[in-house]
Amino acid sequence: MLFIDGRRCGNESREVNDYRDQRGNEVAGREVNAEYHEVLLDGWPRLFIKAIKDIPANTEILVSYGESYWESELLKCIPRA
Repeated sequence: MLFIDGRRCGNESREVNDYRDQRGNEVAGREVNAEYHEVLLDGWPRLFIKAIKDIPANTEILVSYGESYWESELLKCIPRA
């Protein structure tokens, strides 16, 4: 089991990507293999990334950032095809 915890060792969650391309379009062969879970630890919110299937070594960890991410103001300047 791998825990990614930015509190202790930097922000390794930067290694987790959305399964879509940079414009938010689905890509053939790229499937979600992990998901986010928010929990409270000592009263503080923490974000965990949990594998939902086996992830072999040297395989990208892929999640869904959610539609709200792709609809955000920051990304509206990128045309979606």
